[in-house]
Amino acid sequence: MPDPTDVSTECHAHGEPMPDRTDLFPVCPSHGEPMPMTEDDEAMADTIRMLTPEDAARATLTSLACELGHDEVRVLTRVAERLKGGMAGYGPLRLESDMREFRAKEAREELEDALVYLACAWLKTESQEVNR
Repeated sequence: MPDPTDVSTECHAHGEPMPDRTDLFPVCPSHGEPMPMTEDDEAMADTIRMLTPEDAARATLTSLACELGHDEVRVLTRVAERLKGGMAGYGPLRLESDMREFRAKEAREELEDALVYLACAWLKTESQEVNR
């Protein structure tokens, strides 16, 4: 059996998922807690990849997207396209340092703009129907 602690061993070449923490550390059957590490386990601990918050968020997003239907994915894609456009125009979103007042000002102004655009579209459609 391939050694999962050996990075040169291709133990997941056939599409099996990579092991998670419970696969790498034996679980005590009576308590369900990981068993204490031994000296042999210390070498393995250095090879465990720590997930960043971005990695975790991407994994959650991927998992959720896989459970959505076609139209839900289309809506999510549209939102992602808007975020990407914002990155291109304004740079990466950094919520912790962004000075905009999203709820009090930004969202209200965007909704007001959307109402104007929708009203224009409705009026344009109505005038086209009358002129037919």
